[in-house]
Amino acid sequence: MLYPRQGRYVVTLLWVFLCTTNLLALSLSGQEDGASTNDAFPDVIEGGVLKTQARLWFPDEDGRAVLVPDSSLEELYQLRAERNSAADRAANWNFESFVVTIDATDSSSKVARVGVDIVVERVQADRKTTVPLRLSSLRLSEAPILAGDKSQSFRPTADGWEWILGPDSEATPNLRLNGITVVDQDADRRSMTITLPMTQARIALQLPSAASDVRTSDPNDVIQIESAGESTLVSILPGGGDVELSWAVGDSQAQLAAVEARTQTTFDIRDPSQIWTAETNVELRWYGLQASRNVSIVLPVGARLRSIPGYDFELFNISSRFEGVGEDAIEVLEIDNYNIEQAPTLPLTLQWEWLPSVDERETGSEVSVACLKVQGVDLHRGKIDCLLQAQYTVAPQASDQITLISQSRNDNQKNLSFEFDSQDYNLTLNIRREQSVAIVRPTYHVKVDTNKLTLTGWLECSFDAKQPNRSIGIEIPNWILQENNVRALSRDASPGDSGEVIQVRASENSVGSYTLTRLENASPTFGDVSRVEETWKFVAQREIDTGDGLEIQVPEIVRVHSDGTQTRETGSGILLLTSAENLLLRTDSGLALLEDSYSEEYQEFGLSGDGRTPKVFRFQSAENIPFWAGTAQRLPQQIVASDHTVVQVLSDVLEIQRAYDLQIENTALPELRFSVPPGAAQPPIVYINDSLATIESIDSTAESTREGNDRVGEQVRQNYRVRAPGNLIGSHRVRIRIESPWSLAAPDEESATQEPTQPSSSEGNKQGSIAVKLPEILLPESAAITTSTWQLRSPASLSVSPNDPTFEMLSARPQNLGTSNDPELSKTP
Repeated sequence: MLYPRQGRYVVTLLWVFLCTTNLLALSLSGQEDGASTNDAFPDVIEGGVLKTQARLWFPDEDGRAVLVPDSSLEELYQLRAERNSAADRAANWNFESFVVTIDATDSSSKVARVGVDIVVERVQADRKTTVPLRLSSLRLSEAPILAGDKSQSFRPTADGWEWILGPDSEATPNLRLNGITVVDQDADRRSMTITLPMTQARIALQLPSAASDVRTSDPNDVIQIESAGESTLVSILPGGGDVELSWAVGDSQAQLAAVEARTQTTFDIRDPSQIWTAETNVELRWYGLQASRNVSIVLPVGARLRSIPGYDFELFNISSRFEGVGEDAIEVLEIDNYNIEQAPTLPLTLQWEWLPSVDERETGSEVSVACLKVQGVDLHRGKIDCLLQAQYTVAPQASDQITLISQSRNDNQKNLSFEFDSQDYNLTLNIRREQSVAIVRPTYHVKVDTNKLTLTGWLECSFDAKQPNRSIGIEIPNWILQENNVRALSRDASPGDSGEVIQVRASENSVGSYTLTRLENASPTFGDVSRVEETWKFVAQREIDTGDGLEIQVPEIVRVHSDGTQTRETGSGILLLTSAENLLLRTDSGLALLEDSYSEEYQEFGLSGDGRTPKVFRFQSAENIPFWAGTAQRLPQQIVASDHTVVQVLSDVLEIQRAYDLQIENTALPELRFSVPPGAAQPPIVYINDSLATIESIDSTAESTREGNDRVGEQVRQNYRVRAPGNLIGSHRVRIRIESPWSLAAPDEESATQEPTQPSSSEGNKQGSIAVKLPEILLPESAAITTSTWQLRSPASLSVSPNDPTFEMLSARPQNLGTSNDPELSKTP
């Protein structure tokens, strides 16, 4: 079956054949007749031979004539195909994927295996499509693999290859090409050119493991490199067109790829226990372009950079980060040299500070020197210089990786230089001062309280004036030193002054061992003064158990000599013992203590405020540490009270105010309670030391009433408690004020009554008796009431007299209590 287009071609061929046959027949007949046929067909037949080329005109699909001079039939078909595909080439197809896989793992080979996988998406699948692939550098090693129907073809062109898709091909056909391409060799570099169509493609390049420095002709191409065992995988995303690939190769066994670091660090040490300032000059050198470009500089724990050094952003980058948190955080400096070829050497200067961990030993301050660690390098060599003040003596202890190369000294500084060939070294410096020991005369005051012991020490110190940081140690086992109360007093200051704060450092190896240090220039000296006199004051506390025996040991003082040896002794001084008011100290025994009497020389310590004479002991340095042993006994509570009552009789109410003067000794009164008689207005008013107190009702107490010796009834007294008065000890005045209504009643013989008489304007004089009930403080049974006094007051309109014969008229003078003519009666039992 012939398609319409093919049918027209066949008809045309038949017509050409018939014309040629007729022309041949006419030529033969013209020769027989002797006619001149050359004039009729000069361009077709010449000498009886038909020419192989002729000019023919063919109609196109629309019937129009098409001139095809000197063209073969194949060229005619190709021309038609190009016309049909060129009209809508851009709109009829596009690349869905274009992946080029190159295997160049053999560095000695001049060719590389290439595989190309192409997937095309057609817009109009019913039309013939020609897809230009270029790939002019590709030479096929096997036939293309065309997935889909057979209406596809693949052929070379002037600029590479093209893929022809028939009108009946799939909408998304794919093509696989396998071939080789040439690899150019230039010394240790290899290169190739891949011609791609102008589309987004991907190149997967497999190189030997020793390959490095992969480049493309376009700097905008994205290149990703990863190692895969014995090979290197390179993924490239080019933009299309001619892509030139190049890389460096070498022998992986003999190729040089290394990074070397050289550092020189100088420490400026003013005080081993304070911050060390450091400056480090770093030189990083890369050998080989394939060496690792990333280097990290790790600072020791407790170190911080003052600032990040500057860098050339076109050659390398520097950034800082921290590892860990809190005090254990480590600062890391990251260096990325992304242009090793132009910057094979990077010099850096680092300014940083370091607070070392100091171990206080008997021979001095021991410091483990930790310098910078450089990671990502193959070799790290360097030098360390330690600059110290001239008054220090240094004893280094070094491992095999580090060597002391020089020591020098001038008037103000000492310099120790070390050199190391591996950064995994160990260097320890034992630093001690070259100075005369301090002269110390101690005075201690121990106050024994109910729950604790308080130790206050005054250390009269004499230091060498050339000593910049003055330091002594104290040993007080089981005591807790209050660091905020460690002060330095001037020579003329009194023991009670606050003074200036000095530094305290507790030993990690011994509980109760402290080092007191006054920082440099805290008290400058002038002129030719050889000694500096100061008084150092400290306060410490510890618990007390009054049930067992009490032992107080004299503290030891630690002084370091210039040769590093230490002296531990108590020195010659004074021990003062006092106690709280409710405790009584009894001496049982002691060691190396000489009891002395209290005199005026100790009054400056302010110890006489407790009202008891302190115990005084003198001690001297001895082989055994002096101590005091005894007991602290709690004294019983003692309460002595006296009261004064004022009763004022008004027309219908009694105003009663009772004042207690309390003297509480030894043990405080934790709670104050009192009772109010029945019938009194509630609540009463209470004053403690002239301050109004808050009270609360707690319970009631039944009280019997009697007539003579007979019990006739029962009354209820209301009990109250003063809310949160605090522990009462010492002298206090408590006043209770109540009001109680009254009316006339039949007279009785009870001694605790008073008999006011009130005249009446209409009915004459009326007479009756009033029983006065007083408020009362509820004190312990051991309390002693010394005196009780009464005052009886009434207005002039009332005639009041007590029926108790023990009452005595003390005064009858007018009182200014609201009524100028009110008399006042008092009773003293």
